[in-house]
Amino acid sequence: MAVPQYNPIITYTLRRIRTAADFAPMRGKIGGTVITVPYMESPVSGTGVTFMQIENHKEEVPFSFYEEKYKAIDPAEVTARLPFVGFDGKAFSVELLGTVYTVTWPEYSITPVPALPVQTFLLRRLLEGTTKVWLGTWKTFREMPWGEMYNTPYTGRVLTRAAFTFGFKLAKFAAACEKLGGRKLSHGDAGYEFDVFGPFKMQILMWEGDDEFPPNAQVLYTENFADCFAAEDRVVAGDILITQIKAAM
Repeated sequence: MAVPQYNPIITYTLRRIRTAADFAPMRGKIGGTVITVPYMESPVSGTGVTFMQIENHKEEVPFSFYEEKYKAIDPAEVTARLPFVGFDGKAFSVELLGTVYTVTWPEYSITPVPALPVQTFLLRRLLEGTTKVWLGTWKTFREMPWGEMYNTPYTGRVLTRAAFTFGFKLAKFAAACEKLGGRKLSHGDAGYEFDVFGPFKMQILMWEGDDEFPPNAQVLYTENFADCFAAEDRVVAGDILITQIKAAM
């Protein structure tokens, strides 16, 4: 069976399904499709749906699906959509957070080899990514399309994770950001700006925790993310940024 494309509405709804009765309104729309649901406490019986408990389902499950689609792309069309991506006749040259990746085509391979979420993210950009000039403003995740719906999982996966990963280690956080080429900002107890992908940039701002107050974090996106990245891809971009910083500490 071909792996279905990720559907944010279905997945968001399924996260809240706990009984067959909860599932009833959706019966017939997704039937017996195999669907992965993050953080599901237990499979739901009586629904006709097989649930797989894979936390990072958006990376692991669709990867082969995107890899197969990748073989059929037109490199000229890709570089027309993404003029900052290079192609030498055999491979694409793609820069993400300061690292340049060589992605061969039509048979997929990538050098250097990053984690699977990064590979999936880059494949999705090459397959369907678009670009837009940055107009100079910044937005929170919540201010962009689908931000309200995704805000709870986004907060846990990105903001809370950043706060408690870096909020008591600001000196190490700052050193890691500078190691990755981040530009120091004047706001927050510590803040850095990164070139993510082409004209798309992100800022990560930290406020230190202490005995009285917990640490806090905010991530800002250039406003062009709103038109060119799906909500889930914006979540993944934040997740990748945090992972890269943590790895550099």
